[in-house]
Amino acid sequence: MTEYATFYGLLFGVNFLSFLPMFLLNVREQPNPLGFLFERRYFNKNKLKLFYSKLRFTDPFRINFDYTFSLLLISAFQLTNQWSELLLTIIFVVSTLEIVYATIMHSVFRRAPAIVSDLSLIRAGLSIANQNRKVLLVLACAATIILFYLAVKLNEFLLSVPMDAAVSQLLFALLLVPPCLYHWKAFNYSDFLSRTVYSAGLHLYRNFANARKYGHLFERGSDFFTRHNQFRNVNLHGSPNILILCIESYGSAAFESREVHSVLRPQLESFSNLSRKGLYVASNLSAAPIYTGGSWLSYASFTYGIRIDNLQIYDGLFLQKNAFQAYESLFHVLRRNKYRNYLLCPLGGIDRRDVDWDSLKRCFQSHHLFDFESLSFRGPCYRYLGQKHIYSAPDQYALNFAYTAATKDPRQPFSLFFCTLNSHYPWNSPGSAVANWQELNEQSYPIEKGKMRSNLSERYASAIRYQLDYLVNFLGAHVEDNLLTVVFGDHQPPFVSGEATGTLTPVHVLSRNKELIQVFESHGFVPSADLDRAELNPIRHEGFLSLLMKAMDLTYGSGSGETIKYLPTGSELFDAS
Repeated sequence: MTEYATFYGLLFGVNFLSFLPMFLLNVREQPNPLGFLFERRYFNKNKLKLFYSKLRFTDPFRINFDYTFSLLLISAFQLTNQWSELLLTIIFVVSTLEIVYATIMHSVFRRAPAIVSDLSLIRAGLSIANQNRKVLLVLACAATIILFYLAVKLNEFLLSVPMDAAVSQLLFALLLVPPCLYHWKAFNYSDFLSRTVYSAGLHLYRNFANARKYGHLFERGSDFFTRHNQFRNVNLHGSPNILILCIESYGSAAFESREVHSVLRPQLESFSNLSRKGLYVASNLSAAPIYTGGSWLSYASFTYGIRIDNLQIYDGLFLQKNAFQAYESLFHVLRRNKYRNYLLCPLGGIDRRDVDWDSLKRCFQSHHLFDFESLSFRGPCYRYLGQKHIYSAPDQYALNFAYTAATKDPRQPFSLFFCTLNSHYPWNSPGSAVANWQELNEQSYPIEKGKMRSNLSERYASAIRYQLDYLVNFLGAHVEDNLLTVVFGDHQPPFVSGEATGTLTPVHVLSRNKELIQVFESHGFVPSADLDRAELNPIRHEGFLSLLMKAMDLTYGSGSGETIKYLPTGSELFDAS
């Protein structure tokens, strides 16, 4: 009996450790690992569901089917040799890494794994990491080697435990099959990680199968995409310059958290008070396609009117020239109406060869790019992603520099798109805006840096306050300009908001044109920047473009605005046959 206790006790411990990362990454929201036992919906006959699924729970009391099943069979049939040990080691390492990978995607990015998209995300991350990517790769390899070594020793010990009868191993192995295979194809893919007897192999199969979902779309011809152009009749006259500002990590958590909102309230009031100067504001919440991570998916959805919620779609549409270029986004419509499109992307310290500038140009239809070198910036920089070798100028300087440069050519209207950098996690941001943005370009300027406090919420609140602070200064300085400004958030702040917060982010529209603002107000927007306790009718990121086109067609176009339909869920491009 001692041998059996040792064998099964250790096997239980191994399975517990395999799923421990799931518990640790969600411990703030679910601190009780035994909470599923007290869930009312699992009482009585529903208790049986615990044997195959524990939806919405992240406890570590689960079974790594691939490894456990293989170990039990090898032990039962006494197939103890170096090849069986190697096979078990490989199964254990691969399944454990898959569990960690799936857990990170669910717990940090709040979405199901998508292998093609996630590989693209890793490549993008390594490109940004630049000089640190070798260190990251070495650490990842070292962790894998350590895991492999521990697995070898573990399997050597488990297979050395004398187990005379094979009945218990075979019985246990057979009992694991039904809860593992039960409805495994029909089970909601997004919830697959919640299965009690979890197979990394089956999850990977579903992952790859899901990756083929949009393959047919990329094979379409230009006629298909042209047919879905909703705004081909939008022809603008006397058009305003357009500023589209995506504030990184600006989520509804900024209003739902009392701690954060109290810090932002003065800036939000100043924002709203711009209406006294004739600059009207309309605000709402909008459902982003992502919870966090992959900001470009969010602003692509926002400006293309399509829900782009995974990198596989984004890469297929933008990484190479294809027929999708016939589809009109906001930038295509503006380009057709003689706008000059500017993209502000002032990230320093990156190797330009690691960035696919062609795909960015295809996405933003930009005539000119303001990169870090374009700013001629000599002042103190701020770390990006907390890395020493990747940096940016203060966002206040970058925006003012690019806008000033764009206004030098008055012959045609322009659009300027900027996704802020100083409000990116871990929120190494200036403490407040300055009165004269040009003074930031002096290396000796005593710029105030926000303190890297241990409290993430404090750092986040300080970073968003800075964004609103300099933006109010900027808009106040240009209140007489013929300017339409759109400010929106890309996703929730990571590690600050919980899953219950959802994906809603703020969106603000500012213009001197009252008639344009009224179009937004008629669709649930409120005349204030502060959305705390406001009665809202939230929109979706992919629905915003049609609403903007409707407003612009009414106020600057040759139409009445009635010919442009508001599409709450965006274009049906992906649903079309």
